[in-house]
Amino acid sequence: MNLFFWRKKKDINEAPRKVVIRDKQLQKFIVKAVGLISKQGMYRQDFSYPEYDLEEIKIASASDSYIKQALMKYSYLIYKAGYTIKSENEKAAEYIKKRFRIMSFATQKPIDITLQEVADDLVKYSNAFLIKSRVDVVMPGMKARGVYSDKPVGGYFRVDPSTIRIKRNKHGKILLYQQIVNGEEKSYAPHDVVHFYLDKEPNNAFGTPRIVAALEDVKLLRKIEGNIISLIYRFAIPIYQWIIGLPENGFQATDREIAEAKNEIEKIAMDGVIVTNERTQVKAIGAEGEALDASAYLQYFEKRVFTALGVSESQMGRGGAKQDADSMEAQVHDTVKHIQRTLSIFIENYIINELLLEGGFNPILNENDIVHYEFEEISLDTKVKVENHEMLKFQSNVATLEETRRNLGKKDEVDESRLYANMIENKNAIAQIKEKTKGALELQKHREKTTQNGGGDENNNGIAGNGNVVSTKPNDDVKSRNLPTNQYGTTSVKIKESLEEAETQKQLVMIDQKRKDKKNHKKTYQSVYKKYKNICNDIVRDAKNIDIVVPLSRDALVKEIDHYITLASKDGIAKALADTKKDKELVTVAKFSLTALQDYTAKQVTKLLKDIKSRIKKAEDPEAVFDALEYRLRFLIEYVVPKAYWYSYVKTCSQVGIDQVYIDFNGSDDEKDHSKVVKTKSFSIEDVPAFHSFCDCKVTLKAGDDK
Repeated sequence: MNLFFWRKKKDINEAPRKVVIRDKQLQKFIVKAVGLISKQGMYRQDFSYPEYDLEEIKIASASDSYIKQALMKYSYLIYKAGYTIKSENEKAAEYIKKRFRIMSFATQKPIDITLQEVADDLVKYSNAFLIKSRVDVVMPGMKARGVYSDKPVGGYFRVDPSTIRIKRNKHGKILLYQQIVNGEEKSYAPHDVVHFYLDKEPNNAFGTPRIVAALEDVKLLRKIEGNIISLIYRFAIPIYQWIIGLPENGFQATDREIAEAKNEIEKIAMDGVIVTNERTQVKAIGAEGEALDASAYLQYFEKRVFTALGVSESQMGRGGAKQDADSMEAQVHDTVKHIQRTLSIFIENYIINELLLEGGFNPILNENDIVHYEFEEISLDTKVKVENHEMLKFQSNVATLEETRRNLGKKDEVDESRLYANMIENKNAIAQIKEKTKGALELQKHREKTTQNGGGDENNNGIAGNGNVVSTKPNDDVKSRNLPTNQYGTTSVKIKESLEEAETQKQLVMIDQKRKDKKNHKKTYQSVYKKYKNICNDIVRDAKNIDIVVPLSRDALVKEIDHYITLASKDGIAKALADTKKDKELVTVAKFSLTALQDYTAKQVTKLLKDIKSRIKKAEDPEAVFDALEYRLRFLIEYVVPKAYWYSYVKTCSQVGIDQVYIDFNGSDDEKDHSKVVKTKSFSIEDVPAFHSFCDCKVTLKAGDDK
């Protein structure tokens, strides 16, 4: 269902009616402005000129090297890594990509270049304008029907912000845009213009350019540099003083002697030499070390310009300390990301949404139809960390495969058989299993044949090789890859005796470090899986009341997992006291909160049951749905239980006076994203293992300690 349904069927003889934003049906969706703005001309509704001289900024950016280079530093970073068009509805995202390709072809200018120029204007003027060009037909076979006008958008064209004037009413609502070029005027309706802006004051019609504050500083620096040039010229060529005569009675110079000396100076060659008597002296007058040293002034005002432009000395080629350069680069990246975010907001709301509505999608009411215009991370180091974090969320059951691929800028739909694990790893593992099985079967046949013929040796009884019977059972390569084993086996934590009395000790579940398979995992957490099975049985028996059964079952399942979190916490305390050699009877450990883990568990269980409910409504066999999603319960337990164990371990170390502990990463890649040293007085739950499900990392009291 379309959001805007103000169109009515036309009679065959009825003349075409222009459906624009003034339509009464559409007017119902418009919220009128209620505030007031102050008048900017003789009358309130006069066209508003830019509050700052954009023409001066244009000239300055073209003529001043400092301003030009500073603007380039920001402009070049905005689209450095490109962008991604994302949507939960792949058809909506593909539609926008197709419309952009058609616009690039129709306007003979790539849309990416147009948007790059918009970014350049936004950096330079804090304002940018795109004018919409509307067409009767976008392209044969392409669905597009006008929304704000009777014609769809055919393309966008950039215009010079310094040529634009804006007409507003007393409430600030834009009534008209006007462009003036060489005395020629042209007006545009508000729905045919996209105005991008940054830092716009409440009463202003235009955004405030960032370099306005730098213009006066640049002018002052240039003025000082001009004075320095004059100073250099003034003292580069020395002034010669001819002294004729001596300051004694009877030896003073006469007018005739001075005139003759002047005549000789005028006739002398540039490289000539003058020979004088003892009464004539030639003296060169220069700065003689007393001229003004303006270097400190130049440095100060240059740094002031750099500050106003938001760049560092190192960025402008002046060198400087590495830490200062890194710090400034991070600040520049933050500013660029702010500009990127502003660009994304305008593009999504004023370009993409209109195109989607023209194509029959509804991004206003239907969240699945929303299309996001997202810039890629410009820092490669940060990008790698973000991508690793997205993969970690998938491994920790926080995000689905589709969500993870979407966040990584990939298509949702993927042929999983073409993934590396299925094409290479699993295929090779299965091939190895088959070869080993085949060899074992042939060996077994050989033994049987040898035994039947009486050829077996009494020492080995027909068993070849080193005397060990070769098993024909396939190895566990694939299984171990799908269910990896850490230092606690396939479980994640070893629960020892608690600090409580015998009644509490009976409730503790002992997790054997050598357990290697899924059956033992289920046996260890049998109460959790029992609750999970009960939910399945309840839904199978009473599928009609699934909306009632699932919420009631959620709390019981969460409570069971919280029970194991508490037990693991107690074991972590006991382990810390044992490792630190503290007598548990003499040490009182203050109780600390595990709310963060409990809240995380509740959210994951809620999401699991929600997904089960949505799948059951489409599935024929509810039990198959529970079996298919059971692995998520296992992944959850294998994350929160060891996390509670090591968190309690570190908190206990803190309370007994241990200032820092160490993480043994066991050769895993977690070392890249986490610190090896944990300060026990100030750490968060994210700083300690488990960093994800089936994490092999652990906490030790000494660096490199594997015990």
